[in-house]
Amino acid sequence: MTKEQQDRLFTFLLASARGCVDEPMNYGSLRLLDAFILLADLIEPDPFYLELKEKAREVKQFFMVDVDSYLEALDHLLQEVTTHLMESH
Repeated sequence: MTKEQQDRLFTFLLASARGCVDEPMNYGSLRLLDAFILLADLIEPDPFYLELKEKAREVKQFFMVDVDSYLEALDHLLQEVTTHLMESH
């Protein structure tokens, strides 16, 4: 991870920690999804996580439109990770 990437990630996490206090409760979930996307950009290219990152970007679009669809899509992402880990270990 480069110094610039560290700065970006740490600033995002600290700003998110502060923002979560004043923002609506559901925004914390969106911020964590953003953190996943940021971290996925920093790892060595891994086809599974690169694809999951793109899906996570799509999931973010549901947040403002339909929270139930957002939660369902998050559950699906979590299931994909679980299946991937079970099959690879």
